[in-house]
Amino acid sequence: MALGATALLLLWWTCRGALFGVPVADDYDFLYWQHFHRFTWMDSMGAPYYWRPVGRQLYYSIVGPILFRAPWLVSVLHAAILLATCYFVFRIARRAFPPGASVAVAVTTLLAEPTRSLFVWPTAAQYLLAMLGSAVAIHEALAGRRWTAWLAAVGAVLSHGAASLVLYALPIIAWFRTRSLKESLLWVAGSLVVSAIWIGGHVVGGSHFFAGGTLDATLPLRLWRAVQYTIRAQLGLEDARLGFGPVLVGAYLLLFALAGFIYLRGREARKRVRAAWPWLLGAAAWFVMGVTPLALLFPDWSSWRIGVACLGFAFLSVGLLALARPWLVVGFVALQAVALVVAIPAPNRIIKNTPETTSRMGFFRLVRLQRVVDGARRALFADYPTLKKGADVAYWSRVAMTEVGFEREKAIRVWYGDSTIGWRWLWEGQPPRLNPDVSMTFEAAGTHPSVILPPRTMDLVRKATDTFTHHQFPEADSLLILLDQAQEPRSVELTAWVLLRRSHVAYNTGKYERADSLNEELGEITNEGANYCGMRAALMLQKHNVEECRYWLQQCLAKDPNNEVGRLVLHSLDAYEATRKQKPSSP
Repeated sequence: MALGATALLLLWWTCRGALFGVPVADDYDFLYWQHFHRFTWMDSMGAPYYWRPVGRQLYYSIVGPILFRAPWLVSVLHAAILLATCYFVFRIARRAFPPGASVAVAVTTLLAEPTRSLFVWPTAAQYLLAMLGSAVAIHEALAGRRWTAWLAAVGAVLSHGAASLVLYALPIIAWFRTRSLKESLLWVAGSLVVSAIWIGGHVVGGSHFFAGGTLDATLPLRLWRAVQYTIRAQLGLEDARLGFGPVLVGAYLLLFALAGFIYLRGREARKRVRAAWPWLLGAAAWFVMGVTPLALLFPDWSSWRIGVACLGFAFLSVGLLALARPWLVVGFVALQAVALVVAIPAPNRIIKNTPETTSRMGFFRLVRLQRVVDGARRALFADYPTLKKGADVAYWSRVAMTEVGFEREKAIRVWYGDSTIGWRWLWEGQPPRLNPDVSMTFEAAGTHPSVILPPRTMDLVRKATDTFTHHQFPEADSLLILLDQAQEPRSVELTAWVLLRRSHVAYNTGKYERADSLNEELGEITNEGANYCGMRAALMLQKHNVEECRYWLQQCLAKDPNNEVGRLVLHSLDAYEATRKQKPSSP
């Protein structure tokens, strides 16, 4: 347990910068259902699939009251579940391996990079509870305790269907333990009863099982891809920082190559493997069966789903190394620890565009959305402790996957306990509705994750937009300057919009050098975002520099295919080139 606690501390350290236990995304499906629907055990709590009353109804009934007061307690609870899982996995491993190898089997889950998401995200409790229930059920089955094993199996499958593997494992364990057909059939009957409870709950509750992702390959190919993705994630290789990936891969391969060499040359090592074959075969079967459902989810891959399957991978990988030489296990655990330490850390600010990661909701993306959502909640409550019934709340800037993080309007409705509150992007529609009851921005730079835009600011925004639309450019420029001066606290997003509009004013009045200067200021604070690139392309076209125009236009549309300026420049560029083709060549 000491090594387990040390591994847990290392896991916690690598999660620094995360918002421990802060709800985001799927959490708001369940919290919304909890707030605005009559409680019942027999539904999926607002999600489209599955019946998981332990991982959903029971869990959120327990943690719901603390999610917005002391969310870090959620991670404390998750840490306790992880340690309990490690304890039971260790007890199981001791039946097959020496103490050192058994400890290694137990801590591999804590050292796996995807466990960071399980540690900080409330929704992930479904997988954590399934892992713990599976481990307890196997442990009790090995001891011949039927009722506690069945009860643990019920808790596991009602937390997450990934734990259904245990229903196959229990009768097999009974056979190997007793070699009694009667005893094995009794365990089969128990598994069938647990299955009936699990499947029957889906039927009665009207829930259903997920049908899978896009069939872009045959099942064997998809399964092979899922196995590869799972192993890479478990070993910390999924999105390893540049330079570390090849080194770690080489080190892992070296360990297993040494183990293979030892097996080829050592009779005693082969003898140990033959003695442990039921454990190794069972672990391999558990792993492959656990990965198979994940193969159906592509292209929607998220590595935090692999926990139950990788309980089998831990037994198989550590077991093969330990039975060759114990020191190989030390190397394996050390490599996992290194991979975890050098994993991409949590982002310390909001990032507007979705970062490139293998997992759709990996740790980095998860924390990014936590910052967006929790920053908005804190900013709103600081200025608006209450909102009127049916308030219209709008956000100024769009952050990629915003709808996922907030579950559309569900988050703000949960915060204020009002199912009538509206939540929308301010600039949606033609013309946009610029008169919401509350306006705010998501800040990709500056000292605040979100900033409230007071009524005075929004009044100036409406006037500046109206004068610009009616080509009253001098008045629009004066209003824009006043707008930037009036906003408190400062908003980088608002300042960027003011610079963008002022550069448009200068361009439309023929002041191209002024437009270029304002656009350069915009580029500095937006890191050459789509709007900067679009205006840069327009200025290059005005100078008849077609090649430069094409370059900046390509940059603009790559960052935002629907960018307003970029689309206008594209149309102007097509018209310009068509005109050039129509001109007769010089004699």
